[in-house]
Amino acid sequence: MSEYTKLYNIIKAKKILYIPIYSCFDYITGDLNFKADGNINRFLTTFSFCNGYKSLTILYPPMGNNIEWFKNSCKTMLYNVILKPCNYIVKSAKVERSLEFANNVFNDLENLEEYDYIIVESQHLFLKFYNNGYKNLIYWCPVCATDNKTRDFLEPFKELDRYIFSIARNVIVASDDQVKYYKSITGKNPIQIKKLINRMLPCFDYETREDIKNLFDKYDNCYKIFLPFRLTDKGYKMQEIFDYLYKFNGNKQFKVFYTNPNNCDIYQFAKNDSYKKLFIDNNFILVSKDRDTYYTIIDSCNVIIPYFEDIEFICHAAIDEFNYGNCQLCANLEEFKNILK
Repeated sequence: MSEYTKLYNIIKAKKILYIPIYSCFDYITGDLNFKADGNINRFLTTFSFCNGYKSLTILYPPMGNNIEWFKNSCKTMLYNVILKPCNYIVKSAKVERSLEFANNVFNDLENLEEYDYIIVESQHLFLKFYNNGYKNLIYWCPVCATDNKTRDFLEPFKELDRYIFSIARNVIVASDDQVKYYKSITGKNPIQIKKLINRMLPCFDYETREDIKNLFDKYDNCYKIFLPFRLTDKGYKMQEIFDYLYKFNGNKQFKVFYTNPNNCDIYQFAKNDSYKKLFIDNNFILVSKDRDTYYTIIDSCNVIIPYFEDIEFICHAAIDEFNYGNCQLCANLEEFKNILK
């Protein structure tokens, strides 16, 4: 509970409006997969512990896959929650960070004076509230660029984040690097919530898929590698992983099981026709991205997971999931190579 105490005390007995950023949108259909969105797992966990508020209103997209699971999870896990549909939450997190999104959402909201605090994740939306006189704001920033670390998707918002850190009364961050960055700007400590999920909560219950266990058992003579990430996120260094597997191919037997949650074109990683064979010679097996499959794999299938993101810089909910499960986690290419000797 100690990790959540600071936020708990701030929002205790308060009426809260929360506008999260949703991220797991399908590249082709544009639909959100509620069950596969780590941001949803994050806020379900946080508000399960920070539950002393008077009421919690959450904006959400009115359409998407597994939407009933989302509604039921909110209603059963969160105290006095009000789900408010928002038609502007569409297509991608990039849309939700846009100035157009901020203007549309702000203009659509009514009776804002009813809320004691507004928790916002979109930079432009935070500033829209702030510039219109709303000062009881909490900026929830699970990831941001710092002075010496960045990612392509963070760079356009670096100056906005720095400015918001300097003016916001309360800021929630996740990683240790973010804490140092915030203190360098303000001289104060932010609210740090580093543990993004707690798998003991009911939203993480699942039914073990015996068919998936049987599938993996067929390959007990192989290295079984699991990639449950968005392949296009450069922080996961998929190109580096695929390059090594391409060189490794033919020397050792391996199977790569991947979920491709945003439905990207995996062949974009192939540097030539020979490289493309890596993906088509039965080395790669696409598995369902549903929650039962995911947790069955990480808990019961003895998989190797190469997770090369810098955990001091970016906290990811998946780390808590992997550590809870029964899998081998590799933090860099050298560790990955050592396991695949």
